[in-house]
Amino acid sequence: MNTVTIQPTQRTAAENYLTLSREFQDQQLYKKAEETLTVALEKLPENPFLLRQLSSLYLKLDMTEKALVVVNRLIRSNSKLSFPYYLRGKIFEQCNQPKQALREYERALTGSDKDTYVLARFIPLLITEGLANAALGQIRHYQQLLKRPNLFAELQAEALLKLGQKTEAYNKMRDALLANQDDSRLLKRYL
Repeated sequence: MNTVTIQPTQRTAAENYLTLSREFQDQQLYKKAEETLTVALEKLPENPFLLRQLSSLYLKLDMTEKALVVVNRLIRSNSKLSFPYYLRGKIFEQCNQPKQALREYERALTGSDKDTYVLARFIPLLITEGLANAALGQIRHYQQLLKRPNLFAELQAEALLKLGQKTEAYNKMRDALLANQDDSRLLKRYL
């Protein structure tokens, strides 16, 4: 579901444009970064990595309408990829449309360890939207799937608190802290 086949010469050209665009962004030359990606897309119009970079640039610059247009183009040309749905979820979240964001984050999930970046946004939004049970379901599913019992333990404790299960939340935070004893931020939250 997440594979893209690109010819070696096209891959090299895309990588060069992406590198140049990142250099411009690092120097805060955002217009130049945009122009670089626009020129690249004239030559490689459906390249998912160029489209993702352009959408991310627009999102960074708070140009959500342009970002959404590019992401929709990305989805039309590469609908089997998961990251475009994640990007569209971020756009909807930034536009204060949480229901649409939740729907897109859910579409971005693949049932693999690559989902952690999606879950890092999806689960807190579920909790914020009053869907703590759904958040707990997702957390438990991925803890079992990935065999990582402390995955998102802090968010699990937060969801348990929302449901009024203080003892379980306290125990989950304690377990997470025991697994990550050097995490000072986690210790502060625990105390």
